[in-house]
Amino acid sequence: MRRLCFIAISLSIGNLGAQDFHSRIEEHVIQESLFNGQIGDYPIRMYLQIVATEDRMHPYTVVEGWYSYNSVGTAIPIFGLQSGQQLLLFSGDAYMDSIREIAYPELDFVDGYPDLMDPWPILSSEEFDFFGERFHFTQDNAYWQKGAKKEELRLSFDPSQLYRSFRHLVWDDGRAMDLEAMGLVGSGYSVLAENEYSVLLHYIYDSNPWNPMGRCGAGFETGLYLIHFSVEGFFLKADHYALESCNAGTYIEYSLEEDGRLKLESMHDEGQEDLFIDLNVFDQSPGSIVKAMQRETY
Repeated sequence: MRRLCFIAISLSIGNLGAQDFHSRIEEHVIQESLFNGQIGDYPIRMYLQIVATEDRMHPYTVVEGWYSYNSVGTAIPIFGLQSGQQLLLFSGDAYMDSIREIAYPELDFVDGYPDLMDPWPILSSEEFDFFGERFHFTQDNAYWQKGAKKEELRLSFDPSQLYRSFRHLVWDDGRAMDLEAMGLVGSGYSVLAENEYSVLLHYIYDSNPWNPMGRCGAGFETGLYLIHFSVEGFFLKADHYALESCNAGTYIEYSLEEDGRLKLESMHDEGQEDLFIDLNVFDQSPGSIVKAMQRETY
């Protein structure tokens, strides 16, 4: 079964274990947007939302929404496929169930292997006419069609506006900072440790989520960010410590030293490199921080 995605998700990743934290990570995902365009000489608005994301069994994102002529304002339901800059959308209540079956097929298995059907050539072909209206939007061929009538289609479609995620470091006192604005990349963040002037974050995400059968399809990107703040609470810098990266070919062994420092040991062609993070400076104990790392990694 494909993973369904909600229009907006607010996810709080808070306390790890029994420790009390004053900071947490909040993630907000927006999977909808409004676009402007034109059918022939008539200005339109179009609203789309993601209802199912692409995966290796279904190579297209499924979207639905509505469009309306600016001069009329009546919202007409639409449904279809999106891939990169391409859109293939349809209207017409009488045809929608049949179009959904083609766009979002149940998988058949032949000799134990999935029999994958590409719906785009079928739904975009000139022979396919089982729809009320069709919106065919690609870089080199964009048109609106109703029966035998075709009009030029112009649309301010930007796929990056259809899927936007925001991650913030939030404190109990209401302060919040955008992780991307601080130069942090990735996802799957959690707070491992904190004190008045610094926060230690852990992250983990799939190396190649779009192609699980390809290079690094089973790999992970995981590591630490040590974020430093001024006495006034302003962001100063973020130190990055990669623990494992299939994409970069990085693997780090870590261990807790007797003096409370976290030892990060890297082996490469030039020899061994050791880095240390002093865990004694945090409100949480060094042992509990390492245990939290182990839980988050595995």
